[in-house]
Amino acid sequence: MYLLLACLLLTTAVLSVSAIDTTEVQLHSPHKAPLRLPDLPMTTTGGVQINAQSLEGKVVLVLFQPDCDHCQREAEVIREHLEAFDEYVLYFVAYAPMREIQQFAKDYRLDKQANIFFAYTDLQPILDNFESIPTPSLYIYSDQQQLVKAFEGEAPIEKILEHL
Repeated sequence: MYLLLACLLLTTAVLSVSAIDTTEVQLHSPHKAPLRLPDLPMTTTGGVQINAQSLEGKVVLVLFQPDCDHCQREAEVIREHLEAFDEYVLYFVAYAPMREIQQFAKDYRLDKQANIFFAYTDLQPILDNFESIPTPSLYIYSDQQQLVKAFEGEAPIEKILEHL
């Protein structure tokens, strides 16, 4: 019986490993990225209540968590390439305590940028609009509120810049 169990486990392990494609790391494809700016109520760090649907112009939504190291790296590379985002308004949105969101904005020196806002939202609107997603997830929307590109998980800045 133990021999049969060992053979079964070995076969499962081999099949699992062979199913993994290691030839190229792929960006996550969006599960359910809203094709238009989503119905996503937010409260900015300045206390203003807005909804993503009402945003005008070119918009980038960055869903993040302040304690996420991938999110921290994404914030650093965005800061290093701020000029590329000049035509966009960026909203970093998190389901986290407001003080952590504010500290993140300050730590990554994005809090004083005229076109970058930080906001809180509840978890349910994120799940309703995007399903369960990795952080950071970045969504680029045109000035007609149409989805241009979705990146789920940490994305190389070069790939993001291609779609601006």
